[in-house]
This record gives sequence, structure tokens and C-alpha cells, in this order.
Amino acid sequence: MPPELVENLRAANLGRIHTPEARANMSAAKKGRKFSAEHKTRIGIARRTEGSKFQDSNGYIQVKCWKHPFASRSHYVPEHRLIKTPEKTPHFNDGDESGY
Repeated sequence: MPPELVENLRAANLGRIHTPEARANMSAAKKGRKFSAEHKTRIGIARRTEGSKFQDSNGYIQVKCWKHPFASRSHYVPEHRLIKTPEKTPHFNDGDESGY
């Protein structure tokens, strides 16, 4: 929008008084959705569970880890920062399965 138009709109709305209905609608819009008690408990359990995941605004998958050194204040770590321990796989060519 051109700056002149923005200034004209700003001046036109300066000191405008909203109707009580408009105020009620704006107030309700700011409050968000209402959740049932059962849904609130499920959300709480999911947020406290170790290993729970979500995707943040930057596209990274965040995983709940309580004692990770790179965890945020809310105890989430980007999934790519977690060290995955590979299972022991035998590396043998001679058939001797005792040596790993």
C-alpha cells in the first residue's frame, strides 16, 4: 500500500469507537478455542511424555528429552541433534560370529 493511503486510513480511524457487539467479537476472537477437561489432560500427558515430538515453525522436528545437554528450557531437542546408537551388527567375512 502506498504510504499516503496508509496515512489517510490511519487518520480516518483515529479515535474511532467500536460498538459493544464489535468489542465482544474482538474479545472472543482473542480468547481462542475452548478444550474439554479430558482433552486438556491428554494434552498435558502428551507434553510431559519423553519422546513426544512436534514440528516447530522452522520445520525442525523437536523431541522431548529431559536431560539432554542441548535441550531448550522446555526440554525439547531438534531430532537431528540426538545421537542414535546403532545396534551391534557383526562385521565378519570368515563366518566367525563371535568377533564384532
